[in-house]
Amino acid sequence: MTDDSTLQKSSVAALLRRVPVFASLEEEHTEHLSTQVVRRVVAKGELVTVEGQPAEGLYIVASGHFKRFKISPDGHEQILKFLQPGESFGEVPLLDGEPDPASTQALERSVLFILPRSRFQALVQQSPDLALGLIHFLARRVRYFTELVEDLSFLQRTERVAKLVLERSAIGDLNELTQSDMAAAAGTAREVVGRALREIEHRGAIHVEHGHITIRDRHLLEAIARVDVE
Repeated sequence: MTDDSTLQKSSVAALLRRVPVFASLEEEHTEHLSTQVVRRVVAKGELVTVEGQPAEGLYIVASGHFKRFKISPDGHEQILKFLQPGESFGEVPLLDGEPDPASTQALERSVLFILPRSRFQALVQQSPDLALGLIHFLARRVRYFTELVEDLSFLQRTERVAKLVLERSAIGDLNELTQSDMAAAAGTAREVVGRALREIEHRGAIHVEHGHITIRDRHLLEAIARVDVE
């Protein structure tokens, strides 16, 4: 008979295998790693990390959604990335020993698994597979932020909002975001997001009713967002 602890270990290992950082790990190493993490329930709105503060460990999203963001001196929020189950954050401060460069907040009641700093560093030193996974992960993250800078620099606001609608609908959490969250992700103001959504709706790509967005014409939405589709 399988006991509860074995089931829990198995489910944690299954989650870890979805995390890009651990993609190169052999199964036995993932099973061992599943015994090293600490589970934490996070309330909606709770700050998990704070920009400028030391990192507690490597954070792995088990359920719920989070946002990584920075706040400018004048109080403007820029969302860097939305995080969903199977994604991780906190790698960079653990590797360079510097404070966390961004803050992380739960968008809903969520569950995290945390690999403490000391265990993370020991595993990196002992496991070439994990080190390789980190290199690949960080390369993809650099590519992501390069594309984010490109979008913020070169796309018009309506184009950025259209692209955000496409991205969030693909993940399935489009209507869980507020217009304030969309504004912070698109690098603009809430009122501008509202105008952009009305313009996209007027062009026939989406329908907005009581804050709920429905995509009517995905190809048109992709054209508005200037998304290259093969």
